[in-house]
Amino acid sequence: MFWILLAGQLINFIFGSMGYVLAFTKDAFWYTAIIFTGCILNVVGNYHFIQWMEVEGAAIATAGTLSFVNLCFFSYVLWHFFYGRYANKTLSKK
Repeated sequence: MFWILLAGQLINFIFGSMGYVLAFTKDAFWYTAIIFTGCILNVVGNYHFIQWMEVEGAAIATAGTLSFVNLCFFSYVLWHFFYGRYANKTLSKK
């Protein structure tokens, strides 16, 4: 169980603090939407995995949800800040 949660935290470490970037910009709605989706995913995953694998199932559901949320944060920030509407403001060369 420890190693499963450690893997989820490692993914959290790799993606960094992308959630804070969303929370402190005008994209706070998407931060809230991703967190809410992660909460629902965690509850559903825990419901199914705990019945099947008990404590390890809860660890898998939690690590999977943490990975999913951080991947969503990373992909949103990558898309909007490097390819989307903020690209000219953040990567402008003078």
